[in-house]
Amino acid sequence: CLTCFTNTSGHMPCVRVWEVNGVQVAEVQSHKYGVSCVAFSTNSCYIVSVGYQHDMTVSVWDWRKGSIIASNKVSSRVFAVSFSQDNSYFVTAGNRHVRFWYLDASKERRVNSTVPLIGRSGLLGDHRNSVFCGVCCGRGLMASSTYCITSSGLLCLFNSGRQLEAWVNLKTTSASCLAISDDFIFCGCADGVIRVFGPSNLQYITTLHQPHRLGVDLTQSVQHGSLLPASPDAQYPDTLALTFDPTAQHLTCVYNDHSVYVWDVKDVRNVRKLYSALYHSNCVWSVEVYPELSDVSQACLPPSSFFTCSSDNTIRLWHTDPPTGHRNLYSNDLLRILYVGENTQHLQAEGEAAGADGKAGIRVLGISPDGQHLAAGDRCGNLRIFGLEFLDELVKIEAHDLEVLCLDFSPKSTGVKLLASASRDRLIHVFNLEKNFSLEQTLNDHSASITAVKFSGNRSPEVRMVSCGADKSIYFQTAEQTVEGLSFSRSHHVVEKATLYDMDLDSSRTHVAIACQDRNVRVYNLETGKLKKCLKGSSSDEGALLKVQMDPSGTFFATSCSDKNITIFDYETGECVATLFGHSEIITSMRFSQDCRHLITVSGDSCEVQVCVFRCVSCVQQAQGAATSVVQSDTSPRQARSRWTEQLNPLTICSNFSPSPTKSQEEEEEEEEEEDFHPQSLESVLGEEEEDGEEEEENEVGMHYYYVSSQLYCCSHSSRGTSLTSDLSEKFDTDLRNLQLVEDKNFLNPRLSISTRFLSRFQDRLRLVPRTQAKELSPVVAGPADDESVSLQQCEHVANELRRTVRRAVTLYQQLSGSTGVTERHLQMSSVLQEAFDDVNSELQSVLQGDVQGCSSAPAGRLEDERTMSLLEKYSELLVQMTQNKLERL
Repeated sequence: CLTCFTNTSGHMPCVRVWEVNGVQVAEVQSHKYGVSCVAFSTNSCYIVSVGYQHDMTVSVWDWRKGSIIASNKVSSRVFAVSFSQDNSYFVTAGNRHVRFWYLDASKERRVNSTVPLIGRSGLLGDHRNSVFCGVCCGRGLMASSTYCITSSGLLCLFNSGRQLEAWVNLKTTSASCLAISDDFIFCGCADGVIRVFGPSNLQYITTLHQPHRLGVDLTQSVQHGSLLPASPDAQYPDTLALTFDPTAQHLTCVYNDHSVYVWDVKDVRNVRKLYSALYHSNCVWSVEVYPELSDVSQACLPPSSFFTCSSDNTIRLWHTDPPTGHRNLYSNDLLRILYVGENTQHLQAEGEAAGADGKAGIRVLGISPDGQHLAAGDRCGNLRIFGLEFLDELVKIEAHDLEVLCLDFSPKSTGVKLLASASRDRLIHVFNLEKNFSLEQTLNDHSASITAVKFSGNRSPEVRMVSCGADKSIYFQTAEQTVEGLSFSRSHHVVEKATLYDMDLDSSRTHVAIACQDRNVRVYNLETGKLKKCLKGSSSDEGALLKVQMDPSGTFFATSCSDKNITIFDYETGECVATLFGHSEIITSMRFSQDCRHLITVSGDSCEVQVCVFRCVSCVQQAQGAATSVVQSDTSPRQARSRWTEQLNPLTICSNFSPSPTKSQEEEEEEEEEEDFHPQSLESVLGEEEEDGEEEEENEVGMHYYYVSSQLYCCSHSSRGTSLTSDLSEKFDTDLRNLQLVEDKNFLNPRLSISTRFLSRFQDRLRLVPRTQAKELSPVVAGPADDESVSLQQCEHVANELRRTVRRAVTLYQQLSGSTGVTERHLQMSSVLQEAFDDVNSELQSVLQGDVQGCSSAPAGRLEDERTMSLLEKYSELLVQMTQNKLERL
C-alpha cells in the first residue's frame, strides 16, 4: 500500500511517495512554488501533480523511476484532479476550468524525454463561470462519464464527449468535494452534510449523518452506537475532503474543524461510524505535560495527560495511554475540550473573526507543580486560571496590553506559590496564588518582547527568576521577603549578540539553557549569571533556533529550528542523537513526557506529534542520570532593591558575545580586566541593541531612548545635548504598591489591563512634577537628608566610581583630540563628550553655590570636604584645557 504526500508550499516543493509503514520510496521536484493537488493512476503506476496557479504546470511522472513522462501548462487555478478507470486520461477541475488530458499519445512515443500533454477543455455551457472544486471519473458501467461539483452546490455530469450532460442542485449553501464508487456518488457540502446520489441518472438516494456540532461537550457524549440527534440550532463543520475505499466500503471524511470520521457505508441507509478524532483547527501554540505527583491520590488528571492550546480558542486535554474506563463518543485520545468564549467560528479553519484587533486564541499554558491549577494566556493579554479538579474557570485577569508569550509557576522547592506572566508589552507580572492570584510585583527591565521566563530556587530566601527576550538580554532576578511580601530585584544582566527565543532549566534547576538566533544553545549558571558552556543547537547552517527543551532526566535536550526540523542532543557532550521532521510549519512548543518515553511537539500546522524516540536511546544513556555539574560560587546575601536604588555593591553586566564554548587565555585575561558598570549606565547598552520589528529605529546621532514597557519614552533634549534619564525615572520603583496616587483620585478604568494601569500611573507621576523642579534635582543624591543613612563605605564607593568615570572620559576625549584625521564622526563624538562635561560642570557649580549659601546655617560638626574641592579644581583645569584644544583645531 502506498500513500502520497505533498509539500504544498515553499521553494522547490516535493511530491513524495511513502509506504504505509512510513518508509519513503520516491520523491520528485517538478514545481517551483507549491503543489495544489496530486492523484495516483488507477494501476498505481503514475502520479499526476498540479502546481499552484503561478507555477501553471501539470506533470505526469513514473514514480518508480522518478522521471516525468509528460507535462504541460495550465492557465487556471486547479483544485482537484482524477484519473480515469483505464488510465487513458485524467481530468483537472478548477476556477472556470474543466480539462481532459489524454495520455495515449504519450504512451505511443517510446522516448526517454518528457513529452507534452494533450488537453481538451470540457464544454461547460451555461456553467462556464462556475468554480469546479471537485472531480471524479466514473467507475464500472459509468467509466466513460466524469462528475464535477461546483462551489455553489451543483453536481454535474460530463459524458464521453466532454459535454455537460446533466446537473442537479445539492440544496446546500456550498459544496467542496466528492467521492465515487460503482454505485454511489458522495458529495461533501456545508454544515457537515454528505449527499448520496446514483451515478447513472444523478438521482438522490440519502443524506449521511452529520458529525459533532461545534462546541460539543465530550463529557456529555458517552453513549454507544449512533451519534447524538441533530439540533436545529446547532452549527456543524463543513465537509472538506472525501475518499472512498471500495474494498472495505469505508468512506473517510475530513471536516474543516480538522476532525476525521470513518463511516461504514455498506448500507448507505444505515451508516455506522467506525472511527472519529477531533483535532485543533488552527495553529497550536503551546503544550504542557501534567506533572507527576508524589501522592497519586491528589492528582486531578490521569497519568501521561497533557494540554494543548490553539488559535481556535480551545484548550484540549489529551493522554498518551488510554486510562481505564475512559470512553467518549468522538475521540479515543481526547479527554476534554475547554472552550474560551462563545464564538464557535474560530473552531473552523476558515473562520476569520478574531476580535477587535484581529487576534484570537490561547497563546500559552502553564500547570502548577501541585497539579491543581492551569494558567492560560491569550493573544489579547488576558490571563485565565482554571481549576483542574473540575476544569472550570476560577479567575480572569486583564493582565497585559498585548499577547501573553510565556507563563511559569514557581516550583515546590521554593516554598512559595507564585505565577509569572510575560508579554509582548515588555512587562513581567508576578501573581501570588495564596492571595487569590493578586498582583505581587511588576518588572519592566526588558526593552522588547519577553520570550521566556522561569522560576528556580531551593528555599524562599533564594527564590530566583530568569527571563530573556528579543532585546538580547538575560535578566537574573533574586527575591527577598519583605513586610509586604516577596520582592524581586535584579542580580545579573547578560547581553548577548543574538536574539534569544526560548529557554529551559536543567534537571537540577541550577542552570538554564537558552536557544539563540545563531543556532547555539548557551547554558548559564543561575546563581552567578556566568556562561558555563555553548552547545550547537542545530544540524543545519541556516535558520534560527526557536525552541529548546530539556528532558526530565537531564540527559538530553531537544531543539527546533526555523527549518521545521527537530534535533535531539546529548546534554553533556553536545553530540547529535537524532534528527526528526514531519511538521509543515515551524514548531511552536515541545515537551518531554514525565517518563522520558515521548517527545510531544506542536506546530503552526495545527498538528500534535508524539515521537517515541527515547525507547531505544534512553535505555543506554538514561542510567547516567542528571550528570549536570553545579558551578560553585559565592553565596553572599543580596538585598532587595528597586531599579535605580543606589547599591553598596555595584552590579556587573556580563557580555558573552562569543558562540564558542571555550575561551582562550587572552580572552580570560581581558574579561578579568573588564570594567564594572553601574546599572544607571544600562541605557547606553540598550541603545545599541537591535529591537524587535515593532520598535522604532534610532536615526538621530546622540539621541538615546529609554524604554518603559510597550511605550517609547524619549528623554528631553535641547540644542546642547540629551539627558539620559530624569530624576523621576531614577526614583521609579517597579513594585505597583509603591505607585499609589493621591487617595481622593479615582483609580483608572478597572477594565484596563494591569500593564495599562501600571504605565498610566508612571506617566501621571511624570506629569505631576514641573520640569523646572525636575531639572534642579540631582540623580546622584536621592536619599534622605539624615547623615546617619549615608555610610562611609557608600561615599568611598561613589568617589572611586566618579574618579574612574572621569579618567575614562578624559582619556577617551584625549584619544579623539590626538587623532590625525579629523572626520565628521570624530567631531560628533567630541561634541558629545564636551556637552557631557558642560552638564557635569553646571551640576557641580550648582552644588558648590548651595554649599556656600548654606555654610552659615550648617551644623558645627559638619566637615568641609577638601578632597572634593581639589577634585573640582583639577576637573575645571581639564575642561579649560580641552576647550582650548578644540578651539585650536577649529
